[in-house]
Amino acid sequence: MLTKKFKRCRQACNDCVPVPEKLETYTTIEVSAMKNMYIAVIAGTLAAMSSAMQAQAGGAEIYNAKCMACHASGAAGAPKVGDTAAWAPRIATGMDALVASVTNGKGGMPPKGACADCSADDIAAAVEHMVGNSK
Repeated sequence: MLTKKFKRCRQACNDCVPVPEKLETYTTIEVSAMKNMYIAVIAGTLAAMSSAMQAQAGGAEIYNAKCMACHASGAAGAPKVGDTAAWAPRIATGMDALVASVTNGKGGMPPKGACADCSADDIAAAVEHMVGNSK
């Protein structure tokens, strides 16, 4: 708890702001631990942001390489990306149902679409990309 007593810093200027005495009682170990904690929090936040951005970029890359051929033109009855009327009932079923449709195949789309080598995460990222561009 901070005390109500204040004193000036050790510099010789008159522009100093009074600081609580308690602030000067932290040990080097406490300061080091606090720095490490802040670094860990920042690193965790950056890692989460990075993985989210990679998933977003990965979804676009997968879509462009594997899905665009049908979903840009509407070939074989595929809903066109950006066609909100075509996507609305599909989006209403939820992401799990959409990913399952791609994984198992639906209508003219074979299982995994044109992305037989895609992982479940890749498929989910591509579906999220298409849904995000079709709302």
